[in-house]
Amino acid sequence: MKYLILSIILISLASFNTYGIDPKTIYFGSNEKLVEQYVAQYVIEKIYSSLGLRLKVIPLPPSRAKNSNLDKSIDGEIARITPYGNDKPSLIRIDPSYYYLETAAYCLKDSQLIIKSSKDLKGLKIATIRGVAHSNEATADLKNVHKMNSAIQLFDFVKYKRADVVIDTEINGRRLLQQKEYRSILKNCGTFARFGLYNYINSNRREVVSMVSSKIRELKKSGELKELIQDAEVKALSLGPDSF
Repeated sequence: MKYLILSIILISLASFNTYGIDPKTIYFGSNEKLVEQYVAQYVIEKIYSSLGLRLKVIPLPPSRAKNSNLDKSIDGEIARITPYGNDKPSLIRIDPSYYYLETAAYCLKDSQLIIKSSKDLKGLKIATIRGVAHSNEATADLKNVHKMNSAIQLFDFVKYKRADVVIDTEINGRRLLQQKEYRSILKNCGTFARFGLYNYINSNRREVVSMVSSKIRELKKSGELKELIQDAEVKALSLGPDSF
């Protein structure tokens, strides 16, 4: 039922873009149920609002967000890393990055594994979230990788010893480890990569690229961007598990 509703929303958005209904509203996808995407949404909404731009963010499964972006059912995505856009020439990356993510490995508390780089994952049974670019980067040359649909599925997978490690962002894993069903069983066994997060936008909305880029630079220089991120992270980490 949930995905049926999302499909209806996307069909409606495609109609908006095709027939010019509400052309002043920009529709972005976000990867659903992830802390870093919650923070990114908070920040990007502040940026666009300060420019007088109307923005609607639609949380979607990562693979669906990608496909909706590429077929222009939506106008872009709020937060993706550079490797995500390398093979997608139809997308415009708005520079500079305005947030970041850190790639981390999670394992059972009694595990002796220490992950310092993606090379340390070789030979392990791994699970990642389907359609997430940073974990795809970490596991690109590995064979024994299982794909999950959510972070909860990911952590349950390693909890029940079906994987040696699972890959998530540091901040999202940190939030999940606050939950009683995980904190006594699982741990972070290595944070090993960092990527800038960028707003990607389709060419049909290229008119906003320059102004958004300038605003991000301005907020970075003034220190306001750092404050926005800190506020959003505190709020995100305080929310309950049903909030994502």
